[in-house]
Amino acid sequence: MSACAPTTMRAASPGDITVQICVLTYKRPDLLRSTLESLMQQATCLSQSRRTLQLHLLVVDNDSAQSGHHVVDEFSLNSPHPLRYISEPARGLSTARNRALDESTWADFVAFIDDDETANPDWLVTLVAGALCFEADVVTGPVHPRYSDAPHWIKQGGFFSPVQRKTGSEVPFVATNNVLLSSSIVQIFRFDSRFDQTGGEDTEYFMRVAHNGHRIVWVQEAVVTEAIPQERTNLRWLLSRARSDANRYTRSCLSFDRGPRTIALRLFTASGGFLKGALLLPCVVFGRHCAARGLQLISRSIGTLAALRGQAHVYYRPAND
Repeated sequence: MSACAPTTMRAASPGDITVQICVLTYKRPDLLRSTLESLMQQATCLSQSRRTLQLHLLVVDNDSAQSGHHVVDEFSLNSPHPLRYISEPARGLSTARNRALDESTWADFVAFIDDDETANPDWLVTLVAGALCFEADVVTGPVHPRYSDAPHWIKQGGFFSPVQRKTGSEVPFVATNNVLLSSSIVQIFRFDSRFDQTGGEDTEYFMRVAHNGHRIVWVQEAVVTEAIPQERTNLRWLLSRARSDANRYTRSCLSFDRGPRTIALRLFTASGGFLKGALLLPCVVFGRHCAARGLQLISRSIGTLAALRGQAHVYYRPAND
């Protein structure tokens, strides 16, 4: 973490800092087990502070069959931190995330990590230190890929590699796969159910947080690792995801401002992306990853234009529970 002298941190009053780590899960018990294993290794002392972290773990299972229940039971026996399981059978990302927030209003901070991720041992300590050091309401960090089996061109193109930002940089929005929220955010904001079947509820949520004047800060050293399954390491998935990402980003922008300036900016971005993507296609001679980048830009343009026409790209399809 970049230098943050103890004198620049908030005054550390006596007592503990309470943090609830929330894991949303849906029919991925094996991956959930790996996530919980990494959370059991989180450090409990906050560097540069006289206060101690008191960790609580909450698993919210959005599977009506409660496929994650037995996994949580396994860890509950020897968990160094309080661990609680909640079944939320009402399907929807926003519903499950809001349930987690409702169950966490007592905590000083609330962290989210996905059930296909593992956290570095100092992940939570680093997030909390960043929140205190930079007086941020929301703190996030990079998500690194862990491949099970991926073609060379996927790794060469860095399609799943995180962006690199300077610690302390402010960002306009984040995702919920590596994030820490202050109590002030948890008390006020909830996720919008309009994005349940399309994804992007976290994009809209944190845009709304930023629009209301709250600081969102990047901490490069707060690292989690995401398992990338083989079915995602192909061109079809990359293009579908690019179209979806652009579609929900634009829909999030329009949820705040549907004025001509916003529409013109999104049209300009889509047009520029389409042109740049088309120019990249001949670069296939330098490698398949180059052409894939071009096609991604074109797909993003298509997703943006669809959102401007009022069309939502369905990314999460309802399951037959």
